[in-house]
Amino acid sequence: MLRQVDRLILRELAGPVTNSFLLFLALLFNSVYLPKMTDLMVKGASLPQIGKIAILGVPVLVTQCIPMAMLLGALLAFGRLSGDSEHIALLASGVSFYRATRPVIWVGIVLSIAAFAWNETVVPASMRAFYTASFEAAEATMLPTKTQPIHYAVKREGTEIIEEVITIMGGYDPRARELRQVSILLMSDDPKREGQPEALIYAERVVAHDEKGYNADMYNVYVRYFDADRSLRRQSDAWYESAEMRSFGPGVRFDRDFRGVPKPQLTDNRIRSFADLRAAIEEKRREGKTDLGGDEVNLWEKVAFPIAAVIFGMVGAPLGVRPQRGSKAMGFGVAIAIIFGYWLVHNGMFQLGRGGTVPPMVAAFTANALGLIAAAILVARTRQ
Repeated sequence: MLRQVDRLILRELAGPVTNSFLLFLALLFNSVYLPKMTDLMVKGASLPQIGKIAILGVPVLVTQCIPMAMLLGALLAFGRLSGDSEHIALLASGVSFYRATRPVIWVGIVLSIAAFAWNETVVPASMRAFYTASFEAAEATMLPTKTQPIHYAVKREGTEIIEEVITIMGGYDPRARELRQVSILLMSDDPKREGQPEALIYAERVVAHDEKGYNADMYNVYVRYFDADRSLRRQSDAWYESAEMRSFGPGVRFDRDFRGVPKPQLTDNRIRSFADLRAAIEEKRREGKTDLGGDEVNLWEKVAFPIAAVIFGMVGAPLGVRPQRGSKAMGFGVAIAIIFGYWLVHNGMFQLGRGGTVPPMVAAFTANALGLIAAAILVARTRQ
């Protein structure tokens, strides 16, 4: 009898969970990626580029959809059992509600393990490839006159000392392989003047001949030297129709792949697995960095999100047999409200964890803990 109960519950769960997963996957894809893809298409990106971005963007959505699918799937499955009064028949046969929800826990655990493994193996690689494909598509649609301000600092190797600050106001022309409207604030290498500007170099165009911009030709170059001793004995201004970047000294460089200078630095921790992110956090800590709250919350999120599949299943099952269960549309509305509440709590705790108000692990698991408490209360009341 008990094995038949398991098969009954699993059979009722299979369809709703699968359909709910596909439903949420489509909703998230349309809301997250469709506007970006449409914008690139309007700007002239090719269909293969758009298709590649779409495919690479799907894996990260899978881990987010699994808990939501478990919630709505359990709610609909037990709503179906309740609608046919099968839960009463199970109770009359000596099968408690606790026992009836055991398959939900099993399915939730299996999906949690699968979500964690997926998030560790597939998602990091797909997200790195997604960002690369997105940049390539965006770069292919950039016009020479398009302004894309870029601002970053180049540090002395192995130190936190800033050697130069680079600003690119005119964007990047991929056809001519040149940057437009480049300003370089060169810092002094004199230990007595550490942190003080040495010169400001501005060029209308910069064309590189190597990947990191060590060897580049600069056109319509204006140079303003800062007079350190205020004696006015040093020439303060200079203009060149063209000049080589290395003529201004070895410290003048882009320090990045020239093609990728306009490419934003990736700070999305989804490009790393749990072990890689933990190693990155430890490395930053050894470097003396203290603003690690956001990274540490992201670390524990990689465990918290998959576990939510079990908790959501245990919330959805008792809600499905409540007297106010209503139609499938009502069930979908209840699921959306619960998901919204979960994300509201999670995002609020993320801000507190990033700022150091609460420990990062507590911030990552608070929404799960509240969901677990709600599940326990709902299951206890349904049993009565």
